[in-house]
Amino acid sequence: MRNALFGLVAVLAFNGAPILAQQPADLSIRDSVFDLPSPRTAQLISLGATLGLVGAGYAAGGDGIGPALVGIGLLVGPSAGHFYGGAAGRGLLGIGVRAGGAAIGAAGVSSCNIPFGDDGGCGIVLAGIAVVLTSAIFDLVTVDNTVRSHNADARRITVAPYVEPVGGGVGAVLTIRH
Repeated sequence: MRNALFGLVAVLAFNGAPILAQQPADLSIRDSVFDLPSPRTAQLISLGATLGLVGAGYAAGGDGIGPALVGIGLLVGPSAGHFYGGAAGRGLLGIGVRAGGAAIGAAGVSSCNIPFGDDGGCGIVLAGIAVVLTSAIFDLVTVDNTVRSHNADARRITVAPYVEPVGGGVGAVLTIRH
């Protein structure tokens, strides 16, 4: 009985050795298993939402819903990929910066009298437009890196099934990275 108990303890103790020494699996396979968002898809979502809404707004014309679609496309579209990628805070920050730029531009509209002479308001309008466009371009260019960073954070703690190559033992691998 004593030998059987010692054998059971030895098997349990040494059965975990290959699990601890196992190399991490291919990240692309693991990402698909754990449903981590694709950086490329996030970038395409941001670009598609922005261009789609702005294009629909221009197609609708200057009256009615057209300007609203352009505004939504420029304010929200570049952040759509951040929301898909799990970085909602970064998406909301971009929307906030663009909304602030739009408010700056709107503040200068009343004093921008191009046909009758400029009272300084046109510079304020241009500054607001510059903030909106710069923030939109920044979000469109950096959304893939934001999603990669979010995925790296999500990979820090993973649990995956494990089948021992020799002997066919089954178990689970817990990986914690710091």
